[in-house]
Amino acid sequence: MAQVKFSYGTKARYDALSPKDMDTLYFTTDTLQLFKGTAEYTKTSKMVSALPTTGQIQGIIYFRMTDYSMHIWNGVEFVQLNKSTVTQIPADATDNDIPTTKAVADYVNAKVAAVEGIKGKFVTDVTYNAGVLSVAKGDEPVTTTLTGVVHEPTYDAETRTIKLPVFGGDTLTIALGKDLVVKNGTYNTKDKNIELTLTSGDVIKIPVGSLIDIYTGVATPSAEVTVSADNKISVAVKVSAKANNTLTLEEDGLYVSVPDAYTKTEVDTKVKTIQDALNTHAKDTTVHITAAEREAWNVKVSQTELKNSHDDAVSVAAADATKKADAALAGAKTYTDGLNTAMDGRVKVVEKALTWKPIDDTGASAET
Repeated sequence: MAQVKFSYGTKARYDALSPKDMDTLYFTTDTLQLFKGTAEYTKTSKMVSALPTTGQIQGIIYFRMTDYSMHIWNGVEFVQLNKSTVTQIPADATDNDIPTTKAVADYVNAKVAAVEGIKGKFVTDVTYNAGVLSVAKGDEPVTTTLTGVVHEPTYDAETRTIKLPVFGGDTLTIALGKDLVVKNGTYNTKDKNIELTLTSGDVIKIPVGSLIDIYTGVATPSAEVTVSADNKISVAVKVSAKANNTLTLEEDGLYVSVPDAYTKTEVDTKVKTIQDALNTHAKDTTVHITAAEREAWNVKVSQTELKNSHDDAVSVAAADATKKADAALAGAKTYTDGLNTAMDGRVKVVEKALTWKPIDDTGASAET
């Protein structure tokens, strides 16, 4: 059985080692690579000209140099990680590959070359000369006269005339006229007039004051308007100092105090309170009686009749009670008098039968 050995050192020392022992694990201390003999176990990618058909390793990216594509082995087949790069754009181009810059340049140049030299399709030259427009499409130019188009207009200040030449037609002349035209204007500081001199020689004087509106302030019983030197208008409102004047001048304007007034919300609240009270009163069956209750009440005796009946009943009852009480009192007195007489006789008999003796010195009780 082969013995596995371990060895470490720089990558340069590993590269210089020859031959390499296939049963030795080599660790490079500067590049942090691991080799078993000549096979590297830490490489994550390999550059190949063709994808291997045997000995594929999972976890390694294979970079195919022919089309700059990257592949990874999933244990069953290679999976391409990026789109293939093509150096020529085919006629049936798709989105499955990426052309190089040269491929794009070659394609564009080929398309341009395909249309160069073709006449009658593309404008190659445009010129203009004295009202004639020339357009060329790779061959002899086609000329077009711009009939009816104005060109090179002129103006004569002396005659105040505008001339507009027209291709293929007569020149159009516009005379602005010379009558009553202002030649110049000045301001006369002494008279404070603007003086305009016409072509006729006449001078028109315009007073500056007539062009300016001047405002002055006035005072009325309720307000006073003033105009400041910098043309600012202000208004001062007058408030009467008479007693009971509710109008006052506050910082944010005039104010009228109405202490007894109610807001709409307050009025609505009070009206609702009264209405609710009326509704409650109207529904109160205790304070209100029906027609049947009123009729039953009307057939009852009056207070006077009730009082007279009461007085009569009390009088009869009182007389009867007095009579019976007097009879009972007389009977009770007779009975009581008889008892008193009998008791008095018995007491006297008892008094005669008793002999009273004083208590002796020994403290003995008297005998009877």
